[in-house]
Amino acid sequence: MQLGARIRELRLIRDEAQDVFAWRAQVPRAHIGLIENGKIDVRYSTLSRIAGALEVSLSELLLFEISS
Repeated sequence: MQLGARIRELRLIRDEAQDVFAWRAQVPRAHIGLIENGKIDVRYSTLSRIAGALEVSLSELLLFEISS
């Protein structure tokens, strides 16, 4: 699993649409889509806002298995 897939997984567990999630994370909706699809890199500040919107710690957000 990659970081974007982890973000999508946690967002869907919360049953939250991308636009609502993007508003709560203060990140443009288009960026959320690109992040979830692994198309762009994420800055620490953005990652921190995403974790806050998901109500998880950064370490919890980054806790996933890397598939090869």
